Amino acid sequence: MRKWIISGIVVLVVAVAALAALLNVNYFVARNRDYLIAQAEQALGRQISVSDVHATIFSGLGVRLTNFAMSDDPAFSSEHFIRARDLQMNLKMWPLLRKEVEVKRIVLHEPVIHIIRNSRGDYNFSSIGKSQREKKEAGEKKSREPRRDQADQLGFLVSLIDISDGYIRYIDRKDGGDLEVRQIDLKVADFHPDQPFSINLAAALYAAKQNVVLTSKVGPLSGHEDFSQVPLAGELD
Repeated sequence: MRKWIISGIVVLVVAVAALAALLNVNYFVARNRDYLIAQAEQALGRQISVSDVHATIFSGLGVRLTNFAMSDDPAFSSEHFIRARDLQMNLKMWPLLRKEVEVKRIVLHEPVIHIIRNSRGDYNFSSIGKSQREKKEAGEKKSREPRRDQADQLGFLVSLIDISDGYIRYIDRKDGGDLEVRQIDLKVADFHPDQPFSINLAAALYAAKQNVVLTSKVGPLSGHEDFSQVPLAGELD
């Protein structure tokens, strides 16, 4: 009987904490919607548009941005770099109780992503957050802290993101390639730049249904400026 009482108290405490966190999210979003979008645009160096922003709890405590879109680098394209039916940002609960925001996971539902490499070999995603990185690197150089390399930075970003039913088109203006990959499901787990981490990927390549499945260990990323040199080991069906 005592165990049931303790279990009931624990469930009640967790439920109250979740409700308090949700109320904090609702209040935070309602009060700071335009500010949050402006801050994201400043950090990423890209224009962002959404049709609605609201808090979520049943699919993970956090915020959902409906009809999310991010502009491309104008040097590459006037189209969107990415657009998605919605972007769900799951947040850590306990920091929210202190009215602090820490991102736990970002889930993109039905994203359409355009990746472009120009004739010089530069990619359209390389300028995302460039001004913020330059400021950070200047600060790190000033304080003599080690700089996180490009592979490390991109790896950290990817580690936070899950993709559900995605589409990627890759246009290579240097080699003339044009590749489309559909029905992409991607999950990254156990990310750490200094250790191998897991990637599970399924996609449809030149097919109407998923026909490529990759289960792999990637990394470590640290010390690799060139993405092609990052260690990769696993199974590809």
